[in-house]
Parts: sequence; structure tokens; C-alpha cells
Amino acid sequence: MVGYYALSGAHDFQQLFGPTFDEVRGFTRKPFLLAETGAEPSPRKAAQITELLKTVADTPDVLGSSGST
Repeated sequence: MVGYYALSGAHDFQQLFGPTFDEVRGFTRKPFLLAETGAEPSPRKAAQITELLKTVADTPDVLGSSGST
């Protein structure tokens, strides 16, 4: 799965990935791997990255992420 925090887009993990997680859960219970993620430069960037890493660590069905910042 790929997702980016953009200036005009999602502000948190749930907004960014929640709809896709819900859709995928309709047909499988396999874990997720966030293949690529990042955040555009903005005043929110540090908080978004911190929240992303905490959420990945706290969510058992997310194996991890590989991102670019």
C-alpha cells in the first residue's frame, strides 16, 4: 500500500489509510505492508511522521513501512 500526506489531503493515518484498510478487510485478513509513504513539507510534517510511526508500531496487522520523507 502507498500513501502520502499532502498539503491538501489527509491529515492523519486514519484519513490517509483507513478507507483502503476497510476496503481490503472486505476480502482478506492478511496483514498490511506500507510500501511507500511520506509527507510534504509543511508545519504538520513532523507530527504526521511521528503519528505514522506510532500507529504502525501500535497496529498488529500492519507489518511495517518503508517511507520517504
